[in-house]
Amino acid sequence: MSSGLVHACEQRFALGLNYAWHNFSCDFGGLSAWNTKGVSDDPTTVDTDLAAMHAAGASVIRWWVFPDFRGDGISFDANGDPSGITTTAVADVQKALDLAKKNDVYLVFTVFSFDAFRPDTTDSGVLIRSIAPMVTNATRRAKVIENVVRPLARAAAGSDAASHLLGWDVINEPEWAVTATGNAPGGQDFTPNSELTTVSLADMKSLIDETAQALKAEAPDSLTSVGWAAAKWAWAFDDVTNIDFDQPHIYGWVDQYWPYTKNPADLGYGKKPTVMGEFYLQPMPFSDGGDNVAFAQILSSWWDNGYAGAWAWQYADESQNLTLLQSFKTTKGCPAGF
Repeated sequence: MSSGLVHACEQRFALGLNYAWHNFSCDFGGLSAWNTKGVSDDPTTVDTDLAAMHAAGASVIRWWVFPDFRGDGISFDANGDPSGITTTAVADVQKALDLAKKNDVYLVFTVFSFDAFRPDTTDSGVLIRSIAPMVTNATRRAKVIENVVRPLARAAAGSDAASHLLGWDVINEPEWAVTATGNAPGGQDFTPNSELTTVSLADMKSLIDETAQALKAEAPDSLTSVGWAAAKWAWAFDDVTNIDFDQPHIYGWVDQYWPYTKNPADLGYGKKPTVMGEFYLQPMPFSDGGDNVAFAQILSSWWDNGYAGAWAWQYADESQNLTLLQSFKTTKGCPAGF
């Protein structure tokens, strides 16, 4: 193939799915206060789900780890800073990889998400800390890197099934938590989510670069990416280092202005391999924006235009549409997956 992701000396179009979670922010660590189990305490459910995804032709599974800080996966000190990940979180990461190996799929762990930038809140007796003040303070950000990112990467790299770790998504859609710059080129400034505590572009880049650097140091055989919210903001992150491939997301509102027919360079990417990391697993993925083009046509366009892969959103909500993915995999065969 002329394009694709390279893993274990194989280059493939990385066809896959977003899991993205079984229990939001609790798959890795669980949440005892809500009697919510992590992967190692509920392996049968996860095993069944991964088997279904593999049967549908997915070879890459994007799976969120700490989209916010509600679960029992991270320990915090008296100052509210992370002091480490728990033994349960380690067991969950390693069980996830064991199950991935069993089902012949490869995992991309999404470490953080914009969701974590909501202010501190208490939900049903559980304190959910905001990551925002940790990101804007270099000393506190270093604790996130040293006490969350590094041990998470070590847990994955130390697994007997580490060969089924394809890589990492440092953070899901960070743009929603970035303060408007006031001088964005082409008028494409940030329009942050009003529910979030925003941080500067410089601070967000620091989180991304420092996290990616730590991941690569602890798990050198894995790839790094970021789940970009939309090509609208590609200009802001083209100087981010330590990222091995770009991973923009595309829904109907994006397709209206940055259509699926464009190649990666036309969207502001192209310096690295580019995977479409989120789009609806539906017969007409962009119908929410008025474009009724078919699923197969969209994937074929990305295949022909040099994209490195595509990960549909998401298994939990759209499992009834798995045949869409399966049909594409059957058509393309072995090159569409590791």
